[in-house]
Amino acid sequence: MDEHYFTPSPATDDRRFPLQVRLAGRDLDLVSSASVLSGHGLDKATAVLLALLDEITPPPPGAT
Repeated sequence: MDEHYFTPSPATDDRRFPLQVRLAGRDLDLVSSASVLSGHGLDKATAVLLALLDEITPPPPGAT
């Protein structure tokens, strides 16, 4: 496979579907795509990031 999920014009169909998860006591409605690595569920790293979202200090304006 020569393309990735970030390819500008991928040949793979973008089949999106709703994904409901419960994280840190909150129900979240997300959208995923079958053409990403963890397309049929939430990967562990994203789950950890979303669970800690309220505790993360946003970067200062203009930061990259």
